[in-house]
Amino acid sequence: AVSLLFKQFYGFGKKLDKLGTLLCLISSMVVILINGDIRIAPISSQFVLPITLGVGGFIAYIDSTRQIPYGTYKSASKGWDAESDL
Repeated sequence: AVSLLFKQFYGFGKKLDKLGTLLCLISSMVVILINGDIRIAPISSQFVLPITLGVGGFIAYIDSTRQIPYGTYKSASKGWDAESDL
């Protein structure tokens, strides 16, 4: 199961930029830590994984506001109407 996780990380991670690869690696390590440690209850994944997702999103948001971001951020695609989201 662990080898499948790293295979998926490699397949998904090579399509990402530097920040995305780093966040993907950290998330993979957290999943392995939770599911492989006898002191951490497996039920804790229902709390830790959403928190990891939220922290990753917050880090990406902070990075997007920097002058020279690590990530690659594209503008909104054609047909996107930001006014209708308000």
